[in-house]
Amino acid sequence: MEREQRRNSTVTLGLLPENAVNRRRFEPSPGPKQAPRIPRRRKKRVSFHLTNEVAERIRNAVYHLSGPPHRLTMAALAEVALHHEVERLEREANHGEPFPPRATELVGGRAVGS
Repeated sequence: MEREQRRNSTVTLGLLPENAVNRRRFEPSPGPKQAPRIPRRRKKRVSFHLTNEVAERIRNAVYHLSGPPHRLTMAALAEVALHHEVERLEREANHGEPFPPRATELVGGRAVGS
């Protein structure tokens, strides 16, 4: 009887018997206790042009690191890289302090003096 209950509480994965793996079925924990929700940060779409070389290097890195354990995405890579660069610029050009808020929005086009 106990053996039969154990058999019913597992799921067999794998197509061939030699590759089959027994896993316990998911059983929800008793009670209404739920994990606390982590609030999502709002995101803003930003677009810009990159050289083909940099774009391909980014795509290659993301392709090779998109699976476990990294699960890297282009957006995550860009966010981390830009975060580190802005921190560097703040250290070097603004005594380590965040730059003050802009008085006006940025204007697209070529940089001044180029």
